[in-house]
Amino acid sequence: MTIRQEAPINSSLLLWAREQAHLTIDEAVVRAAIKALKSKGLTASERLELWERGEQKPTLNELEAIAKAYRRPLLTFFLSGPPRIETGLKDFRTVGDKPADAGTPEIAALRRQIEALQRQVRMLMGNESTRK
Repeated sequence: MTIRQEAPINSSLLLWAREQAHLTIDEAVVRAAIKALKSKGLTASERLELWERGEQKPTLNELEAIAKAYRRPLLTFFLSGPPRIETGLKDFRTVGDKPADAGTPEIAALRRQIEALQRQVRMLMGNESTRK
């Protein structure tokens, strides 16, 4: 019999990340391929809800699948609270009287990657100018 080793994560970040990815419980279960636990009579959705409430914790493999499905770095789930979301430029576009949608989670993830690359380039360019 194998021992189930749970990942010591901040459970509230599971809910935060799922909401940031604009996924319902059922959509998240499918994207992360969370399995039902028939031996305990739990559906996959019930397991995810238990993880989000902190009553149980996923294994590291399950957490990796969730991180990939939510398009978040694995380390995000070990933080003490949600990371600060940097918006960059203020977006004044509206649809009717409401702000325009920021886009899909995939676009948000791509934007985070681009901003991280820009920071790295700026840092490297700063290092180059000090060498001359």
